[in-house]
Amino acid sequence: VVSTQSTGDLVQVIPESSLLQRFMLRWFEMWRNAFISLFIVVSATYTAEIELTSWQHKDAINLVKVSVGKLGVWGLDETDRIFKKDGENWVEIPGRLADISVGGSEVWGVNADDYIYKKIRSGNWINIPGRLKQVSVSRGDHVWGVNSADNIYRRAGSVWERIPGSLKVVSVSQSGVWGVNANDDIFYRQGTYGDADTPGTSWTHVGGKLSWVSSGRNIVVGVNSAGNIFYRAGITEDNPTGTDWIRIPGGLEQIDTYRRDVWGVNVHNGVFQLDIICSGQPTLGSWNPHGINFKTVAVGPLGNWAVDSENKVFKKEFGGKIWTSDSSISLKDISVADSKLWGVDSADNIFYRGEEDEQWTQVDGRLKQISASGEGSVWGVNVHDNIYRRTGDSWQMIEGALKVVSVGEAGVWGVNANDDIFYRVGTYEAPNGAGTSWQHIPGKLKWISVGKRIVFGVNSNDAIYYRVGITTANPAGTNWVNVPGGLSQIDTYDDWVVGANAVFDSFSLNIARAPGVQIMGAWENIATEFKRIAAGNLGVWALDNRDHIFYRSGDDWVSYPGGLADISVGNTEIWGVNGDDMIYRKVNDGDWENIAGGLKQVSVSQKDHVWGVNNADNIYRRTGDSWEHISGGLKVVSVGDSGVWGVNSNDDIFYRTGTYGDEDTAGTGWQHIGGKLKWISSGKNIVVGVNSHDNIYFRHGITESTPTGTGWTQIPGGLAQIDTYNREIFGTNSNMAAYHSTFHNTDVVSLSGWTNTRDQLSMLADGGAGTWALDTDGNIFFRSGDDWVSYPGGLADISVGNTEIWGVNGDDMIYRKV
Repeated sequence: VVSTQSTGDLVQVIPESSLLQRFMLRWFEMWRNAFISLFIVVSATYTAEIELTSWQHKDAINLVKVSVGKLGVWGLDETDRIFKKDGENWVEIPGRLADISVGGSEVWGVNADDYIYKKIRSGNWINIPGRLKQVSVSRGDHVWGVNSADNIYRRAGSVWERIPGSLKVVSVSQSGVWGVNANDDIFYRQGTYGDADTPGTSWTHVGGKLSWVSSGRNIVVGVNSAGNIFYRAGITEDNPTGTDWIRIPGGLEQIDTYRRDVWGVNVHNGVFQLDIICSGQPTLGSWNPHGINFKTVAVGPLGNWAVDSENKVFKKEFGGKIWTSDSSISLKDISVADSKLWGVDSADNIFYRGEEDEQWTQVDGRLKQISASGEGSVWGVNVHDNIYRRTGDSWQMIEGALKVVSVGEAGVWGVNANDDIFYRVGTYEAPNGAGTSWQHIPGKLKWISVGKRIVFGVNSNDAIYYRVGITTANPAGTNWVNVPGGLSQIDTYDDWVVGANAVFDSFSLNIARAPGVQIMGAWENIATEFKRIAAGNLGVWALDNRDHIFYRSGDDWVSYPGGLADISVGNTEIWGVNGDDMIYRKVNDGDWENIAGGLKQVSVSQKDHVWGVNNADNIYRRTGDSWEHISGGLKVVSVGDSGVWGVNSNDDIFYRTGTYGDEDTAGTGWQHIGGKLKWISSGKNIVVGVNSHDNIYFRHGITESTPTGTGWTQIPGGLAQIDTYNREIFGTNSNMAAYHSTFHNTDVVSLSGWTNTRDQLSMLADGGAGTWALDTDGNIFFRSGDDWVSYPGGLADISVGNTEIWGVNGDDMIYRKV
């Protein structure tokens, strides 16, 4: 939800939380045919929250425009010279352009006279008829642009098609076509999500103001006239316009995004880059039959590739339907890297083929199996199960023995001759490194494949599994989850999984995600003298035992004038109370201002909503210039994106109904939450607290539909006071030492805790009314603790809502249970 002032500028920087996504896993019957080969495609749907790293200043080059795509990072300087990033260097490219955009196989640009040019890979610039002042090309090489009159055009074959409307900047990518007009209003083109080759149907106005916009993969980034940076959260196929704008720290004049990269230039022509992290673990739907004759399949940035039973090689483009044969080579194994294909033939000879190469090139060495990642890393094993990784033009031998190795964003994984599973320590999100050692992972697999925070594998019985719980803090994951079906070989890349089974049937299935919370890493000691610590958009502030005020600057603490006994940090305001319960407020860089009233503890949210309690445990909220008394009694109150939470003098925990989402409301009543805490802090889909023994807990399962969450999880460590902001947690212990940790909102697999608890369940449904299931005979069961309890009736399909359960039986009769 974007809040706008009268000027229309973006002011709200806290995302509206997505609903906890419920899912259903359908049992299916796999059709088998001994004479048909199999090709399996699995599509991933990522609806998890997006995380962004910090901006990195890139090299000593000054650019006014930057663009990133499959063909790399390109930029323009003040004199319209063209540069391309080559490793750590920038190489000048012949020509002059005033705007540039990088696509899948083409780079487009316009010069100062609005002439249009296109460059295909390493070819020369080709003049394209027409005039544009700004142009955008997607990974699918779909081209849109605007001319000097702000008229909009898209490239349709060899001509320009006029699109109704008026924009000064347009951008096309997987999130569809987005643009901004001369008034900085933001628009999305309906029907263009997924980088579809279509003119779309109409323009939808999206709240907010931006002067530049860039469409990426389930993310749109932009900058406003003040140089503030934002990204659009909640973009999915079902909701292509997303949910809200979230501000990113920093200042840029122009911005571009591709895959997990964001690049931009600031007012001083400095070039900056940051990474996008899409958190989450997948859940899997049901397989759908395909029908194509392959024994081995692979997927990567260069599309889908496969090998048939005669070692013939085939290719299919992403989204395509036709497989074309590559008759120039025979391979028994194939793998797809960022810009190269790698393979081995029946004699274990090794070959690669570049994206622009017409022929395969043999390299020294012998391997029986090979794996290449989207990041360009290549690993393999030979006939003796020796392990090798590619370094430059040679092979480096790695200690250990594996029969299959796989490399991807989740690191390097492998299985040995005994089907034991191993992860290479130090390779998570760093697959180009050699790692340090092999870590044994419980389970047995005969084949394994590494993807984006997920690892797939199949065992000797062709049962399919994937690894859940893989994060930066825990790269080995937590457990294996069985996927219905049977495969003998599997591969995964990005949002795809492909595979083949022994009887060559063909299937596909979908992956969905549901949000959760995971604490990351150990506590970092950041100070030794504080009794209170608070964090918000205005930084990290703290108080010592003499009520002196400090704020964090880099790794240092800087003293600040004044004295407070409690402090809270909001979006544009900092609030505090002193030892005499006098209330103070500081707006941005202003001075402390005394506010009428008396409070012993105060809390301000990232929307600058203020709640507090006085020395009689009376509760108040700020409404305009006055205090509104709220019924109840609390010793500590906290307001944040998860609503208003508090604890009373008995350490009982309460949530204020109707306040989820940091709404500017008094709520309707207090709801008691199980547990005991002496201090509490409300954050974004998380509530953290400490009890009388200084044990630390967080509340998981908090969503808009379940604002009170589902349970408390203990965090290692001990704190006396705690605060949370964004994805960080700060706290102080009984010795006044201050600590810091981070968490991220990550997707959890809802079935992982109770996989295989009942063998004959064919359908599962989950909602506010509980978890329900059907077996293969249509009998109904509901989940009670760790057990399944039979329920009267018979259904063929079931769905669970908040207070209602709906179902249909085998005769298509409809039933409802309230």
